[in-house]
Amino acid sequence: MKKITFRKVALGGAPGAILGYIILFFFAPKNQETSLLIQVSLIAFFVKESISFCIYKRWWTFEKSRLREIAKEVLLYFPVLLFLALINTFLLYALVEKWGLNSVLSQAILNSFSMLVGYINTKEVFESDKKLGDT
Repeated sequence: MKKITFRKVALGGAPGAILGYIILFFFAPKNQETSLLIQVSLIAFFVKESISFCIYKRWWTFEKSRLREIAKEVLLYFPVLLFLALINTFLLYALVEKWGLNSVLSQAILNSFSMLVGYINTKEVFESDKKLGDT
């Protein structure tokens, strides 16, 4: 496994985030249609996370190449992804509907926060794995 840096986490998440912004920009409602905002938000979130997962797991950071290992990790990650999707959707709804922010700007705020949290968690997990391997 390669060294995990903030730049790598940010760049690895960028393609998915950009596609998520495009989905929100073109398909999120411009009026008060809450159900459509929630649906588009969920689609954009899963597209963003799927692309990021592929970049991190398959090609860049973790360099997993065996399909069986990747499939197992997807199954383990899916419940976490559902939980994160619910949190993201709720916060996006609050920023758009309650505070009146644009959906793309709201998602950019949420992505910035989640990128920072994700980086800190990833570093913590892999630093603790190294410590466990050394004992």
